[in-house]
Amino acid sequence: MKKLTYIICILGLLLCSHVQSQDSSNNQVYIHLENGSKISGEAVSWDHGESITILTGWGEEITFPWRIIKKVVQLNAQEAQIQPYNFKETGLYISPSAALITGNDGNRAKGQNGISVSVSAGHRFNKYLAIGGGLGWDQYIWNSGEELIPFFGEISGYTSERNTSFRYALQAGYSLALSDEDYLISNSKGGWMLYPAVGVRFGNNPNNKYFFDIGYKFQKAEFTYDDAWDIGRRSQQRLLYKRLTIRFGLLL
Repeated sequence: MKKLTYIICILGLLLCSHVQSQDSSNNQVYIHLENGSKISGEAVSWDHGESITILTGWGEEITFPWRIIKKVVQLNAQEAQIQPYNFKETGLYISPSAALITGNDGNRAKGQNGISVSVSAGHRFNKYLAIGGGLGWDQYIWNSGEELIPFFGEISGYTSERNTSFRYALQAGYSLALSDEDYLISNSKGGWMLYPAVGVRFGNNPNNKYFFDIGYKFQKAEFTYDDAWDIGRRSQQRLLYKRLTIRFGLLL
């Protein structure tokens, strides 16, 4: 299916481009101030005895006069293994993701898995709460014509001030169901969607993080199938998908 190939290729390129991006540890510094504060970033200019200017993980340049600095630690390869907390707790976020929808052993799915891709955006108020919305594409049974386009609102958050943290997320909304003549689906109707999930956020790059979670996806839908051998005969299937879902995504 061409549209599935396009979606997977676009998401794959986006994920790979960010996974391959790495911080240059040679320019990363950890500044200890006389008042006890600590801050990390990329050294932009360094005039020993006068001042140092760094670029923070949230994109702001800050200059510190030498008189308020206790010490500056340059993160070499060994020191960079223990990264300071650099998650951007407030502001705009964008999050693309891909998920495996596990199959069940019923008469319809017969153990066949499905796939889901989505992108969302919103505002992060603090580490505990972000509110946003998004859209996606779901196929609960792989290589079938039962496809849905969900539109959803979401809330998410994290529990600790560490680069690796427990994560929760909840999506709720409405999905549009698609018809597909190739699979004899002549009519379709979407319905409500609910998707709670828990997992972890991780990564040391201040510009983006990754997440992995496990959730349960509920989806209401109806599909009307034409009979290939008896013209005019149709079968209507009213469904409530309930599927365990394993997801990986980015936080930008």
